[in-house]
Amino acid sequence: MLKKIFWIYGKDLREEFKALHNLLLMVVFALLLVFVFSLSINVSPTASQKIYPVYLWVIFLFTSTIGLSYSLDKERDQDALDALLLATGEWYSIFFGKFLTNLTLLCLVEIVVVPVYLIFLDFRGTLNIQILFLNLLLGSIGLTLVGTLLHAINLQMNGRQILLPILYFPIVIPLLIAVSQSLGIALGNSGNLQLWLSLMIIYDLIFTIIPLTIFDFVMEV
Repeated sequence: MLKKIFWIYGKDLREEFKALHNLLLMVVFALLLVFVFSLSINVSPTASQKIYPVYLWVIFLFTSTIGLSYSLDKERDQDALDALLLATGEWYSIFFGKFLTNLTLLCLVEIVVVPVYLIFLDFRGTLNIQILFLNLLLGSIGLTLVGTLLHAINLQMNGRQILLPILYFPIVIPLLIAVSQSLGIALGNSGNLQLWLSLMIIYDLIFTIIPLTIFDFVMEV
């Protein structure tokens, strides 16, 4: 199973890095949002530490929809989904291969955006790097798991580019609350870090298990 997952992952990464269209689009869009937020935010330093985490994860949420909107589209447009299934033998191997590709793209965007975001918004507090890393990793995993699954569900529908955000945003609200709160702690706010990290882990586990049970059905419909 792992060999098949990483075969799909490697294939998708080679195709992505050959063109860089999707990654560049995501980075440019995220940086534009950072620029817009930096111009619109004008609050006290105390209040800024509370809203910085929310705005950052809103940027990642919107940016992730761009990457997710291309997941599986190439295979669908070329009628290659059946060939991909024959090559792997399992729909869930395809899911987790696509998930890893989407996760990698989102993480690369975060590596670029987080430093720029903190500079543009003139953050002067204390940053806990370990908590920041856990926050970005667990939050990115959750967003990508949900988004990849929903994109596959929408794959056969007309207007799927519009339907994806409509379904995606409400489902990730609990995750956004947890990642915003834990990121606030990384930026120096007080709070129960163990609670928010536990909620993020539970959320990620739930949406790791769900594709294993329903993804075959989703793709066969």
